Amino acid sequence: VLEVATGQSDIEVTGGNIFFGTASKGVYLGVTSATAANLLADYEEGEYTATVTTSTSGGFNLDGAADVLSYTKVGRVVTVFGELYIASDDSPNGNLYVSLPFTSTSTPTKYGDKAYTRGVTVVNHADGPTMDDLLARLNNGEAFVRLYEFIHKTGVVQQFSEADVDGAFQISVNLTYFAA
Repeated sequence: VLEVATGQSDIEVTGGNIFFGTASKGVYLGVTSATAANLLADYEEGEYTATVTTSTSGGFNLDGAADVLSYTKVGRVVTVFGELYIASDDSPNGNLYVSLPFTSTSTPTKYGDKAYTRGVTVVNHADGPTMDDLLARLNNGEAFVRLYEFIHKTGVVQQFSEADVDGAFQISVNLTYFAA
């Protein structure tokens, strides 16, 4: 039921939901005319089965009861949340990657098309070194996040590889990024 009160210009929905009869429609927010930058045309909530791979070959086998991450996408902004349990390795070789539900893009800066965030934590990684800070790097055009370690003593950022974990560990994810 859609009502416009007598003498008012606002629309009030008194029952039911608003939906569009065709796809690719949205709502312009905060403007009085159709301004592309203000069009909200995408909202989605869901879950996806994540993967943990390595840059060269192989990867990790996730526990089937803990291999799903949740996401919410509003416009181009995506928030991913959850915890992954790695049950065993599958001949991993190289730097660790965690899959994302959508291909990423970074806000352009004078330093390029990548961004670091602290939105990923690795725990119970018995074979690895003592980590100072784990960083996640998002590169433009990739559907995964790369893991790095920031070493406080030296100020160096180094890639986080299969040598830094054993065959069973957990990855906690809570990050926000821009989708392409």
